[in-house]
Amino acid sequence: LAPRITQQCRSRHFVQCCLFFKSKRPTTRSYWKISDAALHELSEPTVTFPYHVTMESTGIERQETKEIIIRTLQVDDLPHVIPMCTMEFGLGEPITRIDQIPWAALMEDTSGLNDVVDRILFAPLVSMSLRMKIKRQQAGDDPSRPNVPPDDTVLCLETDGKVVAIVDLSRQPPDPERNPPPVPLPMLFKNFLSLLRGLPPPDGWVTNLLVGDSHRGRGYSKVLLKAVEGLARSWNCGAIYLHVDADTVSGRIPQELYRGLGYKPVIDKRAQRQYEWMAPELMNLGLYVIDEVPLLFLRKDLDVF
Repeated sequence: LAPRITQQCRSRHFVQCCLFFKSKRPTTRSYWKISDAALHELSEPTVTFPYHVTMESTGIERQETKEIIIRTLQVDDLPHVIPMCTMEFGLGEPITRIDQIPWAALMEDTSGLNDVVDRILFAPLVSMSLRMKIKRQQAGDDPSRPNVPPDDTVLCLETDGKVVAIVDLSRQPPDPERNPPPVPLPMLFKNFLSLLRGLPPPDGWVTNLLVGDSHRGRGYSKVLLKAVEGLARSWNCGAIYLHVDADTVSGRIPQELYRGLGYKPVIDKRAQRQYEWMAPELMNLGLYVIDEVPLLFLRKDLDVF
């Protein structure tokens, strides 16, 4: 049922901008491994960034090592990260110059005009959002500004001098029926939203988990999510929430990843009354339809170290 709902309800790119993690192509089998000790250290509240760790190859032909760095995203990273985002959504390379617009093709067939507009506008929107998040992260880490608590940080994974994966952790009202906004909001406003909607106080929320297409299948998502746990614990978060694609085909890989890390469905009987026509087993998976897209709402409680 979930794939059929997705095919009928999926909107263009809006909700995908809040998800990022999609599986469009089969990934190769992972032959890289990070030690359990390093993963545990990443998930502790005392973790600091940049964090250097060595991954080992488990291939039978020869043993290799690779150093990766987990750190906060910087403005200088955006020229590489933004094209990675546009490619993830199947938009192709962003259009940044007028001579890149396919004028001849559009004059013959205007059906591709929407895609061209997406390629023109998407990159600036992503750039604006990430720049605001970087600025908010720097303000939250500034000891001279104690009135600005850390509540939005984009972590990235770097290898061979190149950023190949990102993830965003922020504090958000734990609302299963809404995605977090693409730009950071003041904590005072988020506390007000939680109170207005009768929700618990804002807590950790993961969005924009993205691994470059040629770097998938190497365990980078798991490494970043462990780093997110450590960061959330350092913020004294009690839990981490997220939405994930409910499709049993395109969402299979991220669903397995999150469940393997201890994320469990959040069942809100009041919110799910509108979905009573669905099979009970789907409702018990934490299924919600947000902006016409079926998503699962998951949560991981953070134990105290």
